[in-house]
Amino acid sequence: MSARARRSTWLTAVTAVVVAVAVLFAVVALNAVAAGDGVEARQLERQLRDEQRRYDQLVGEVAELKDLRRIEQLAREELGMEPADDVRHLPVPSWSLPGEER
Repeated sequence: MSARARRSTWLTAVTAVVVAVAVLFAVVALNAVAAGDGVEARQLERQLRDEQRRYDQLVGEVAELKDLRRIEQLAREELGMEPADDVRHLPVPSWSLPGEER
């Protein structure tokens, strides 16, 4: 085998090794990125579950706060309010601004 053929074979082998190392590095890097994305996805899913739980709690609190029986009880106990015995409705005269039609 001539020196030129040996050099060509050696250069081909070195190139193949460099390419193989580069491909291996790329595969490892992609796996690391994918693993990182997986960890981040699990964290986001956990955060989403926590936020959904908190939202459900808040919806329950809002429903509890809107309960008319609760409001009436607070009005009686904390504010000393009582329902009116005699309810009268007063008529409100209709009126319009100047330039408006009735």
